[in-house]
Amino acid sequence: MRDRCSTRQARQPAMLLAVSLLGACAAPAPRPAPAPPAVAPAAELRVEPLAEVLAPAPPARDPVTGLPLGWYVPTPPPAEEPPPPLPGTAAAPEPAPPPDPARRTRFLLRENPWIAGFWAELAPAERARAERAFARRGEHDDLPAAWDRLGLAERVLLLFGPGRAPAAGQARGGAG
Repeated sequence: MRDRCSTRQARQPAMLLAVSLLGACAAPAPRPAPAPPAVAPAAELRVEPLAEVLAPAPPARDPVTGLPLGWYVPTPPPAEEPPPPLPGTAAAPEPAPPPDPARRTRFLLRENPWIAGFWAELAPAERARAERAFARRGEHDDLPAAWDRLGLAERVLLLFGPGRAPAAGQARGGAG
């Protein structure tokens, strides 16, 4: 058994040497603080004044604008908008563009898919509507063959007329 030494310290070779020389576990001796560096006396430090005062270098300039680099260049204000109309004067409404017949036909076929069917496939109410449209035209003979001969655009023109918007009840299927 060792005096006042732990087994961990005994395992360390450097400590073993210290234990054997000192005979006990002693704290290592503190190291002396390093000496402050020698400072030269104020008389030895001489600062010589410069012969001339140097002016700061001019800043680099942008070759396009001539302004120093890094300066903010404001953008011009946006173009002025025309003033609002005076109260009491109404601006003339722009005329509506002419209706596109093909677009109108597609719309009416989506709303009334029965228009694309053959005469034999039509419901009685749809047949009656087509018969009334043919009667307005003055046609009364062989309506099933006349209906089947018509193209989709001609059927829309027959049922809804040129450029006329469908009525509220006709836009959702037509057959009551």
